[in-house]
Amino acid sequence: MHRRILEALGGWLIPRIGRPHVVAAVALTLWAAPGAAEPEKRGEFKDWVLICDHSDELNEERCFILQELRVKETNQRVVRIEVGFVAKTGQPAALITLPLGISLQHGMLFQVDQGEQTRYAFTRCVPGGCIAAVPLSDAQIAALKAGSVAHLQFHDGLAREVNLDMSLSGFTAAFASINDN
Repeated sequence: MHRRILEALGGWLIPRIGRPHVVAAVALTLWAAPGAAEPEKRGEFKDWVLICDHSDELNEERCFILQELRVKETNQRVVRIEVGFVAKTGQPAALITLPLGISLQHGMLFQVDQGEQTRYAFTRCVPGGCIAAVPLSDAQIAALKAGSVAHLQFHDGLAREVNLDMSLSGFTAAFASINDN
């Protein structure tokens, strides 16, 4: 399994990734409420989906948007981006999850269209992949809303550069829907 992931990230499967395939799945997120029930899909906004969960413990609901890229033939997830508001601070943030087996020392570069590239470190790895927690400034949110593509760059387990593009189609409406729910 790990060999296949490394080969996929090494480039020979990457060209087979099609349009973003959006799915709703259970995720441990920075904005998830403790004691939350199974997340509920609340809406689709082109290439983004709105997910909400409710915490009986806190009597509170938290929502976030997400998009995933998967290998067409295997349905294996290559990248997942979740955007929401951090529960404790209310600040917007993104969680970007990449597969296990990538090179952590290089971190990840994130860029919207031809804007500024920003490097982020991975904060942790869990069974579902390695996660970079990305605080989002007002300027970054504005760029995501105005942009068409988010470029991600990371390195596979052999330190080879991997570049992926994620669609921002529907991001503006999806982001606005987080607070509407």
